[in-house]
Amino acid sequence: MPAAKSLPLNDLQQQALDAAQVMFSMNPAYAPQVTHFWEAQDLMLKEAEKFASSWFERRHEATQSALKAATDADNTDLRHPAVAMQAMLDWQKNSMERMAEDLSEWSAMMSRCAGIWTSNETEAMEETEANAKRTAKPAKSTAL
Repeated sequence: MPAAKSLPLNDLQQQALDAAQVMFSMNPAYAPQVTHFWEAQDLMLKEAEKFASSWFERRHEATQSALKAATDADNTDLRHPAVAMQAMLDWQKNSMERMAEDLSEWSAMMSRCAGIWTSNETEAMEETEANAKRTAKPAKSTAL
């Protein structure tokens, strides 16, 4: 297959390409921020995955306990409605405990994520500062 021929670019096209190259080429000073950003994203995704896993486990427990409560309520003797009511009360109590655990784990996850973000940003800024100091050239003295 023959290679495609390059067409000559006009000035406007060349300026656009030059601007795109500048925009898409990474400034080395940004490398620590980019690296730490993605490291923080990965750690926070792991935290979210742990939370979601626990959350789904509690939802499975909720469906099983709801099924048990419905079965218990259905199997009670109609002369003893208190037994059916107690089964439903127990299910509601356990549901409230699961929801409280959801909130507690969510708060803890958000706190850990904030810590991850803060420490990664601090490290990135420290690395950026160190890189800037290494690459900075000493200013020329203009003393007379």
